[in-house]
Amino acid sequence: MGYTMRVVEIDSGREHELPADAVTRDSAGAIAPLLPLGFRPRGAVFFVTSQRWPELRGLALCAAGAAAGH
Repeated sequence: MGYTMRVVEIDSGREHELPADAVTRDSAGAIAPLLPLGFRPRGAVFFVTSQRWPELRGLALCAAGAAAGH
């Protein structure tokens, strides 16, 4: 995918921009299903476990536009 999406940390509200094809999981555990960020439903909470974003490891995130509902 050639586009990015803004995500928000649930606890702190800090925003980040990630590629829409970033791999996400339903939980911080390694056995959780994988799904690209661009396919996450609006308002879904997810985790990024990629080595590309170590500062986000273990943090609950959601799409920036959905953050107001949390």
